[in-house]
Amino acid sequence: MGDRPSGMSLDRIDNNGNYEHGNCRWATAKEQRHNQRIKNNNISNLRLLTVGGITKCLSDRAIEKGIGESTIRNRLRKSFSEEEAIAPSSHLKKFVLLNGEKVKLFDLAKKYGIKTNTLRSRLYSYKWSLSDALSKPVKKR
Repeated sequence: MGDRPSGMSLDRIDNNGNYEHGNCRWATAKEQRHNQRIKNNNISNLRLLTVGGITKCLSDRAIEKGIGESTIRNRLRKSFSEEEAIAPSSHLKKFVLLNGEKVKLFDLAKKYGIKTNTLRSRLYSYKWSLSDALSKPVKKR
């Protein structure tokens, strides 16, 4: 194997195999995260996102889209779809039609005393009607 290159550590190519010549390599932390054994279809550090039929890990999507990983994770926690979670903020739905007039979600949310992301989630993730989205009380945490 030779000396350890800077920024790398020993990784097994086949996680079910032994640490032996032919099953080991020097790998970066990112390469090792991608090579983790999946337990119960879940890896705590590796979040997979499927958008447009293509599955990639969250960190790769963040790099690809130029968005912070924490931004994507926060959006997912706020019930954004996977597609919305990786969209630049300029592509998020910011308007609704109210009585035939285009109104900013931000303005409606402020008027009704709810957070913009709560309103967006109710409308686009939970598919609530605009009336329900604006009138149902927000659960306090």
